[in-house]
Amino acid sequence: MTLIPSLMIMEGPRTRLIELKGRAKAILGPAVVSYLKARFNLSRKRTYSQFGEDAFLVSYFQGKNWNPRSSGSGKLRSTGCYVDIGAYSPTECSNTHIFYQRGWRGINIDATPESVRAFDLVRKQDINLHCAIGSHEGPVSLYAWDRPSVFNTLCPEVARQRERELGRPPEVVSVPCLRLETVLQRHLPGGTEIDFLNVDAEGADLDVLRSNNWDSYRPELVVVEDYVGTFDDLSDSPVRTFLRDQGYEIHAWIRPSIIYRRTS
Repeated sequence: MTLIPSLMIMEGPRTRLIELKGRAKAILGPAVVSYLKARFNLSRKRTYSQFGEDAFLVSYFQGKNWNPRSSGSGKLRSTGCYVDIGAYSPTECSNTHIFYQRGWRGINIDATPESVRAFDLVRKQDINLHCAIGSHEGPVSLYAWDRPSVFNTLCPEVARQRERELGRPPEVVSVPCLRLETVLQRHLPGGTEIDFLNVDAEGADLDVLRSNNWDSYRPELVVVEDYVGTFDDLSDSPVRTFLRDQGYEIHAWIRPSIIYRRTS
């Protein structure tokens, strides 16, 4: 038995137990906690997404391999590529981790350095980048309440709303910003097709999408958070309008995520 403050690890021939108590993340840091959870197989579950998006994505790609002559659903192929913007955590609320476990590889991008350090520990075979993504390259302001946090944003309007909701101001941090096109030119291996692009930019999603070169990089699926009230409201969504113009249509809605499929 090895004891760490607020953390207990017990190992035996068939048992590995890790108990997180209260302030484990504060004491050890989110990167170490994410690593330990992956190392001791505590995150081996059927879905890691916040709302089950990864389960739908797995089903979609399994369906593409379905053989009508065999019983059951198709198998998820052992290789594939994802790009995750606003990746946040390698395991928690992740739409890509289940694919990493099954052999897929990709690019994870986050503006919070602590998030990227966690990816470097847990997703060593991925490309993990600390930067923001947007249409204009250069330094930008990240409004951060914690590192990492699902509340952190690059959008001033969203930051003001969250300051009211959380009752405290954010820390404003300067971070580098690159266009998505630039990142893919530098880091995507030549000839690699992107199976799905995941965007969770907390209010800056449209700017992220505009920074791609859609003639050169056309993921099969695009997953974007879009906080609309009803399906009818999607007709007025700037994200939907933009992606429709790029040749994408709505394939599924797992609130608040909209999954778009390439049609051309």
